[in-house]
Amino acid sequence: MDRRKLILSRLFVVLQGSITSLAAASWHRNRGDLDLDQRPGGILLDADETAVISMSERKPSAMASPNLVSMSPEVYYVPSDKKPKNTDIGDLVNDTRTSIVKAVLIDEELRELVSTNGTVRYDGLVSDLAKGRDMAGELGIGFTFIYPLIPSEL
Repeated sequence: MDRRKLILSRLFVVLQGSITSLAAASWHRNRGDLDLDQRPGGILLDADETAVISMSERKPSAMASPNLVSMSPEVYYVPSDKKPKNTDIGDLVNDTRTSIVKAVLIDEELRELVSTNGTVRYDGLVSDLAKGRDMAGELGIGFTFIYPLIPSEL
């Protein structure tokens, strides 16, 4: 089976268990905004991938050999509405970030899927908690999975 699909499927399972106060059913895959009655909740977007080694850098005889691919799914967390005062929203965002990042980076199955040639990397956080932003506590977390694309596995 395609390793990309396996990584994304496992990532979704990991996310569903990453926040103890959030039910697994509160996570959605490849979905837009969450309605108020679906919050708190999380979203995993499959997003993009690119070849680490471009085809122009490879020898024509190596077309069917393994290639490293960099995949960057997007993870979003949307808390319950806490406006207008947003009491404890900063702590909630930071605790949520910690739970998700830890769960993803320590998961043995995800590390096995990227194998010895790849890696799982935390890329950072984007939050709406800044001047001139919505201030709802929504956050986006970036990860990169570098894994071997092995044609015989497709």
